[in-house]
Amino acid sequence: MRRFLIAAMATVALSACGSGGDASSSQPSQPPTTTPPPTTSENVPTKQATVYLATALACSKLDGGDATFTPLAVSGKGYTTTIQPVRDCREETIFNSYVYRVPIPKSGKVQVAPGDQPTVALDARKLAQSGAATVYYGRFGAGDYRVTVINYRKTGDVTAWH
Repeated sequence: MRRFLIAAMATVALSACGSGGDASSSQPSQPPTTTPPPTTSENVPTKQATVYLATALACSKLDGGDATFTPLAVSGKGYTTTIQPVRDCREETIFNSYVYRVPIPKSGKVQVAPGDQPTVALDARKLAQSGAATVYYGRFGAGDYRVTVINYRKTGDVTAWH
């Protein structure tokens, strides 16, 4: 219960601080050492950005427990692919996270759908400019998680994936 309250307060604080995702205040993204190949694809762009999925749900409750955040279904204009995270779920101070290297087009929207969670549309240009996005999923009931905040940068709530 205490962990849930801390996560809820952090989500409110993040929302209050603004989720505009100003790329000028972003930390530089880490270049990939290796990128797992997509499991399915059609005309997948070669340019990639790092997407961090953060939730207060414990890693032990993910993927076989209360919610599933893998694999990540990605789609944009003219392509779809399904990818695995570049690392297993990582326990963080407040949020737990998965990290994905997501193919992005030059413009338009990139739809990402982690496991059985709601799909979120990311702006491809913002993602290309910042090199990363952190998407926060908050709990709204048993098995009901929703996107609460999107920052077009890697935030301090998640650690770099390298």
